[in-house]
Amino acid sequence: MRMRSLRHALAPAAAAAALAFLCCAAAASPARAQVPLDGGLPLAPGGPAVVPPPETTPLGTLLATRTAGFIGSPGGRSLSVALRQAVYQDADGTLDFVYQFENRENSPNHIDQAVMSAFTGYATSVSFYAADPDGSGFFTDGSEAPSTAQRPSASQVAFNFAGAGLVAPGETSDVLVISTNATAFGETSLQIFQVSPQGTPDVGGVSNFFRPIGEPVAAATPAPPGLVVAGIGGLVALAGFRRRRGSRA
Repeated sequence: MRMRSLRHALAPAAAAAALAFLCCAAAASPARAQVPLDGGLPLAPGGPAVVPPPETTPLGTLLATRTAGFIGSPGGRSLSVALRQAVYQDADGTLDFVYQFENRENSPNHIDQAVMSAFTGYATSVSFYAADPDGSGFFTDGSEAPSTAQRPSASQVAFNFAGAGLVAPGETSDVLVISTNATAFGETSLQIFQVSPQGTPDVGGVSNFFRPIGEPVAAATPAPPGLVVAGIGGLVALAGFRRRRGSRA
């Protein structure tokens, strides 16, 4: 009888401790590493290529925009390209770097790849919009969607255009999205944008564009499953104790 009374006395305290643990574990977990836009697929440095999905989630808050253009003649193969770039902030504070390029009509060559750089140390996921994603008019409806994307190095994210999807003179790429776990951005003197005329390695480029900076958001660390089960067990014990007390009243 004394043992059962002791168990009854301890049950509320144990359950309260379990509830406190679960609350603290939830509060102590850091923010998610990133909240990719719904369609985004993650890219690992040196990993396999993926097919970027079309994006449907609205972009977050627009922080900055920039335009640039360049003319190059790699290996005698000329290009004339215009580039638009913007940075958006998601609800969780992480940043999306968004790009669109135009292969101008006076370019004699198609473009089969665009490479963005300066992502070393950050998680990335990729997707695209076929039309102006926020209605501001800064981006336009695109002509060609990327066929694949990959991360050939820690720094680079590449969008590839193949077959009928090559970006011909006078055409514009769809709006290319790189979601990251960065929460700040700055400018870089690195050549962060390169394009490839069909059959030629990456050439040309634009510097002094936006890049992620600062510490990336840490990945969430869930509580160990065993501790979570123990906490739930304590709550179940409390429920059973209250039920027995109610039946004796």
